[in-house]
Amino acid sequence: MPAQNRPPVIVAKLDLSDEHQRAMHDCIRRTHSGRWPLWQTLSMRQVGSYIFEAARCLPRSRRASKRARFCLLRWEPAMCALVWHDMPSRRAALAALNAAAEAAVPTLVHAA
Repeated sequence: MPAQNRPPVIVAKLDLSDEHQRAMHDCIRRTHSGRWPLWQTLSMRQVGSYIFEAARCLPRSRRASKRARFCLLRWEPAMCALVWHDMPSRRAALAALNAAAEAAVPTLVHAA
């Protein structure tokens, strides 16, 4: 099976018996695999219930710009939500991932 068609390994721990988390798991698989995936994962981290991901945005057509685009994604399984931020470079996306994950830790500790 070619690398682009192989489903990604989801590194988050999701409770697949929960309807929202199962839907998020399926959404992550669909958007990262198949014939025309939307994103290619650079790095993924889970902090509490949030899943942060630095990703490369893949071109949608042959005519689309071949210039690589990057983004920071925040998956929220509890609300079945996705927050997307465009990033200017791979390095910026990875730095934003680390900063977002670090910033989420104190919030989750105080909420407990």
